[in-house]
Amino acid sequence: MMDAAAFRRIVRQTFGPRLDNATPAGVQEFATWFAGEIAAETGETGVIKEAGRYVLDETTPLSLEGTVKAFLDGLLDIDSEEARQRLWVALLELWYSVLEYGDEERLRALFRD
Repeated sequence: MMDAAAFRRIVRQTFGPRLDNATPAGVQEFATWFAGEIAAETGETGVIKEAGRYVLDETTPLSLEGTVKAFLDGLLDIDSEEARQRLWVALLELWYSVLEYGDEERLRALFRD
């Protein structure tokens, strides 16, 4: 796993200062790259690619809630820097997926006085 300084450098090179150049497509590309880095280092993929589709590699099917619980539980068993990086990427991806699907105005209203 890369150290915190290397992670910050890559994020800032990718998205610019204060994430000024982040877009939904760019975030998705970064998240895919990051997952590939995790898989290359740990052998952990969490998915199987079949006929161009990704399939969760689970012994029993999980609901969305179950998937999130499994993700968070798994974070407890890994190095704190790796956990921090995974959480940061997951939050970035989640936020931009919300924006991408038209909730920008609704969310903007939450932050107005």
